[in-house]
Amino acid sequence: MKEKFLEYCNNNQKTENYQTQLLQLYADKLFKLAGHEKKPEKLEGEIGRYYNLFMEIIQSEDSVYNKKTILDYINNSWLFKPRIYLYSQLNQHDNAIIELFNNAKTGKKKF
Repeated sequence: MKEKFLEYCNNNQKTENYQTQLLQLYADKLFKLAGHEKKPEKLEGEIGRYYNLFMEIIQSEDSVYNKKTILDYINNSWLFKPRIYLYSQLNQHDNAIIELFNNAKTGKKKF
């Protein structure tokens, strides 16, 4: 019920609070389905759906969510690309470079 309400608000009356809550809810769904630290083998099914919804909002030019709150929420998770994107949006380029370097050093493919 909460998900439908927040999606309705996001589609009809975007506010920072509701959009931030919706992104946290999507992250929670992803972590419940795939775990927090271990990345899934493939982004398909429900995991793919929630990942795409999450990415669509964070990359939208008309988004109003709290970027710092979402970055803190997904920190130390398998959501690599969203963290890099959020670091760049917050002008924390050093942190993005460190994450990119660590990812390249380990040779792991992350989402």
